[in-house]
Amino acid sequence: MDKIDPILRINFSHAEKLFSVAKYHDAIEKYKEILADHPKFVGVINNIGLAYECLNELEEALKFYKKCSVIHPEEKLFINNVANIFYKMKDYKNAIKETDKSLLIEDFQIKIIEMKASCLITLNLRNDADLFFKKYLKKFSNNKFLNTLHGKNLINLNKHKLGLQFLKIGTGFVELKDNEITII
Repeated sequence: MDKIDPILRINFSHAEKLFSVAKYHDAIEKYKEILADHPKFVGVINNIGLAYECLNELEEALKFYKKCSVIHPEEKLFINNVANIFYKMKDYKNAIKETDKSLLIEDFQIKIIEMKASCLITLNLRNDADLFFKKYLKKFSNNKFLNTLHGKNLINLNKHKLGLQFLKIGTGFVELKDNEITII
């Protein structure tokens, strides 16, 4: 922000302070004042999205995050914000599309990998999930969340013995009693 004019710097700083003390509506108004003169200032656009997300106004947050993605389509932060909102809105198909875009840019993002895995399981896309787990458990073999989901998915694919092995890695304990599986 070194080359930004002093008034813009003051206004941005004021908006940031409002945001930091959870005055999200006021922060949004201040950010929108800045946006009137600087319509492609992605830091401001993204922060408006964040403020709306904090207010749980997910549709509004999504609009601003998508604007950021249009301006910078290869920026994983903006793609991930869009994916996260779709996930919170339980729009898992669109969340998967966004996580795929993000993973093409960088595929070592564990939170995005976990989000996509969760979406695949929620949508009962078992075969797709199986392939996904095989790929990412090579990179994150000790991830308890991925191992647990993969174990449950394998059991749903009638691969019980292998599923139990992954559940044990993910949860630490699996108990078989009267043909019933209990995860402890």
